[in-house]
Amino acid sequence: MPRSTPAAAPGVLPPNRLRRPPWGPWGDALIALIAFAALGAAVLDDYGMVSDELVQRYLGLAAIAYALGDADALPAPGNSDRYYGVAFEAPLILVERLLGLTDSHAIFLSRH
Repeated sequence: MPRSTPAAAPGVLPPNRLRRPPWGPWGDALIALIAFAALGAAVLDDYGMVSDELVQRYLGLAAIAYALGDADALPAPGNSDRYYGVAFEAPLILVERLLGLTDSHAIFLSRH
């Protein structure tokens, strides 16, 4: 004999029959990402310059120069800047070069 399910209150769906949004399980995350990207684009010109921005860019430039064969491009072993990683800086330098950015303001904005 088939098992019957209890009747739900009028207008209420049982838990196993909840309606799914039409945009799928990642839709809410995508909407939030688009909203945050739009907010970031709206306030981009209001960003300030941080104190280590030039140092970070220099280290990215040095890492790219070293990768292209300039062994003297890296900071000296006693320099405290050697502790910064270049996982973000080197790709930003490549993007800067690909876009042909030369203005310091445009370079700074492209990094954010």
